[in-house]
Amino acid sequence: MMRPIVGILGAQMNHADNQFIDSRFEYVQDVNIAAIETAGGLPMILPIAKMDLKDLVSEYVNRIDAVFLIGGEDSDSQLYGEQPDPLLGEIDQQRDLFELAIYHQAREQHKPILGICRGMQLINIAEGGNLYQDIKLARIDQPLKHDQQPTVVTAETQQIKIQANSWLRPLLGDKHQVNSVHHQIVHQLAPTLQVAANSADGVVEAIESQDHEVYGVQFHPEWLTKTDPAMQTIFDWFVKQV
Repeated sequence: MMRPIVGILGAQMNHADNQFIDSRFEYVQDVNIAAIETAGGLPMILPIAKMDLKDLVSEYVNRIDAVFLIGGEDSDSQLYGEQPDPLLGEIDQQRDLFELAIYHQAREQHKPILGICRGMQLINIAEGGNLYQDIKLARIDQPLKHDQQPTVVTAETQQIKIQANSWLRPLLGDKHQVNSVHHQIVHQLAPTLQVAANSADGVVEAIESQDHEVYGVQFHPEWLTKTDPAMQTIFDWFVKQV
């Protein structure tokens, strides 16, 4: 039986590093690869297209069965019509444009899409929503600590509440402990999306598209698969959607 091919969109290192002659390289954390392999998928890492963006994106999406948008730096605020706030972190405009192109092509072909952290935020941007460039700008009355550093990412530090009819409910139940490593959050949710889970302070922690082809989580299940078996079920379920 052929394994479904899951295209994992990589990140790129844009800073000098003494260990490498070429300071620019692309990478995917191995926990993302392992999660897809364990789920029965065949991971294919898609490097960011440097030329012929339209043609390469079309070929990439034609050859894969699903798209996995992993975490990473902030997205360019200009993608949703805002100038950068001083609290905006590092951005990678080349990565943004590539991931958006892959996303829209995959949507046209009705291929399942999963986004984690940055990936979920990019989904919201692609569908017409926007973000708070930093959680402080949301002015939440009683905010939780959503960037748990220096606590390790494998610790589950907060509880989310999962909507009754969401894709996550059968996998994680009505409540579940998760990790939290982000400083940006959904502001206005795109009209094609719906909330699947929230944290206690109201932050959107999971989404899904109304046509049930796109899914996203704000937390990082890929880091928790060894300590919390329920987190691996997210990837198992996603691969089965192909």
